[in-house]
Amino acid sequence: MTKADAELWKASAVIEWVLTDGRVGAPRLNEFVDALCARLSAAGAPLWRVRCGFRTLHPQFVARSVVWLRDRDLAEQTMQHGMENTGDYVNSPAQHIANTGKPFRRNLQRLDESDHSVLHDLAAQGGTDYFGMPLRFTGGAGGIFIPVTDRAGGFSEHDIKQLTRLVLHLNPVLEAISLRMMARALLDTYVGPRTGRKILDGAVRRGDSEIIRAALWLSDLRDFTRLSETLGSDDMLAMLNRYFETIGDAVTQRGGEILSFIGDAMLIVFEVHDQRSQAEACQDALEAALSAVSNLNEINQQRQQENHPPIRFGIGLNTGEVTYGNIGTHDRLDYTVMGPAVNLVARLESLTKTTNQTILFSRQFADHLQHEVVSHGMHELKGMAELHEALSLGW
Repeated sequence: MTKADAELWKASAVIEWVLTDGRVGAPRLNEFVDALCARLSAAGAPLWRVRCGFRTLHPQFVARSVVWLRDRDLAEQTMQHGMENTGDYVNSPAQHIANTGKPFRRNLQRLDESDHSVLHDLAAQGGTDYFGMPLRFTGGAGGIFIPVTDRAGGFSEHDIKQLTRLVLHLNPVLEAISLRMMARALLDTYVGPRTGRKILDGAVRRGDSEIIRAALWLSDLRDFTRLSETLGSDDMLAMLNRYFETIGDAVTQRGGEILSFIGDAMLIVFEVHDQRSQAEACQDALEAALSAVSNLNEINQQRQQENHPPIRFGIGLNTGEVTYGNIGTHDRLDYTVMGPAVNLVARLESLTKTTNQTILFSRQFADHLQHEVVSHGMHELKGMAELHEALSLGW
């Protein structure tokens, strides 16, 4: 071995980290890529920019990636559904890598008009050589790993050899990160972030439960049966999604979590924790309800102009302690909240129909508000021994 050979950077130490500490110490993609690129740079790899990403199962995004740029903060990028048909992706190096499963290398100092705009953009920023490689995962799915250098003369053949060797060892580690990201995205989508975290942390036995304090919300569409019989399926689904989306936006912006959809109903919790008192949880729930009502009123004005039936609904609000836990059969489980406080919020929502109110809340909920309230009397509610007061805002 010559002295020059001995001074060339080697991927070996970085690969050892990838397969040991890196694999278990940086489970998130951004953490892993940031640490990986720092080690590659320290080893002598001439990196200026690295992009790493892969497809994911998510209702909004078809792919996620992170971009490391020397001396800059790591950036996360998402590719929304449909973007694969836009000029940003069609005929791009990323599409070539994904479609062919082969590397793509381009000297950024010798581009012509036929080269994709992403290459011209990188060249304009100072990049000199682009080397994109496919990530190969089980079942054929994979991703991309794209180092770019700004070194004069670009990557050497030694650099290409070491980076290619590195990616062979990155495949299984990045596949594991990808699968965890997909699992988290699916759980967040179908059961909510809080429940998803508990499931990933291993709370999957029937009967796993805890007592939490929360402001509770249950909303339900009015005239759903009639609408489902008169509207076509496409119009019905469009209306439901508009309703759910409007409620969901108002709720999540104020720290609430959709726990479950029950037909056209939504069960939502605003949990009390160290950073949110019970009064704050109730205020967040009320503000979310008012925002949802306001937004749906505007939507209904538009629907009236389009000769569509209005979206009418009721919201019940309550607060208290509930059991948050795992129930179901031995092999089919569901996380939900249970207890008298949940029963009461459901009865209050039903009461909105007979009192002609959009929002009704309990006395214990009202006691945490700094608003004038109006009582709609004491009511005998189904399945409850005591009478309960129903209240609304006093305007």
